[in-house]
Amino acid sequence: MPATAQLFNVTKAPFDPANPGSVIVTAVSLLFYSIFNDPIAKTGGIPYDNGSTQYVGSANDPKLNAEVERVESDGRARAYARRFYQPNGALHAPLVTLHNTLDPVVPFQHEVTYSNLVAQRRKSAFLNILPVARYGHCNFTTQEVVEAFALTVQQAEAQLVN
Repeated sequence: MPATAQLFNVTKAPFDPANPGSVIVTAVSLLFYSIFNDPIAKTGGIPYDNGSTQYVGSANDPKLNAEVERVESDGRARAYARRFYQPNGALHAPLVTLHNTLDPVVPFQHEVTYSNLVAQRRKSAFLNILPVARYGHCNFTTQEVVEAFALTVQQAEAQLVN
């Protein structure tokens, strides 16, 4: 299996199967996001670790897991990330999200995870996730954005009436 295919198989990073060049777009987008947003600088340390992560999907998973660099998180950085970046799902007003299902920067799985947090808080009535079956980060048509905004306004007005 070619190295690029293994990388995408292990990381589950999305790409557009109809456009082979999208693997480059995904890789560059992730690198740019990591550099531009620099979580280490923002949190004052490494807010994540991979000490217990078992990687799967390569041509030789045991070798990959034996040789991959293991990174240990910093407690202060984890606390910072929890405080400022970890959503809790406690919605108090309507929220409409629009998200590409093949987003190369912010995985669509984050929507699913957030939906579960909202459900745990019994706030699901406030959340509407609008998936867009397309590759790209914030790759929406004008109509999709207008419809999402209209739904937001409709839900906000309904909440004012109640």
